[in-house]
Amino acid sequence: MNFLDTDSGRKLFNQYLKKVNGSSQRVYRSEIQQFFDFIVETHCNASLQGITKDVLHAYQEKLSKEHTRKTAIRKFSILNGFLSTWRHQERSGTLLTP
Repeated sequence: MNFLDTDSGRKLFNQYLKKVNGSSQRVYRSEIQQFFDFIVETHCNASLQGITKDVLHAYQEKLSKEHTRKTAIRKFSILNGFLSTWRHQERSGTLLTP
């Protein structure tokens, strides 16, 4: 199970998607899901607290090998927005994470 399958993961994800244009939500959902799938496949830790700089660098390296530079930047930018939403809510105490 990855973070997005938890109650708090779905809550955070839905709050983040409210900021995104309706037609782009499918793409954002896919990009973020791909990142959590990567974590489960390679690091066996699907929690947000388990996301380290090393994990992010490994994902960025994977993207750079599989996609054009422009696509990799877009994918990482979407992920960064999601993680920023989580950090903001964690600091404000408005979201409980597992």
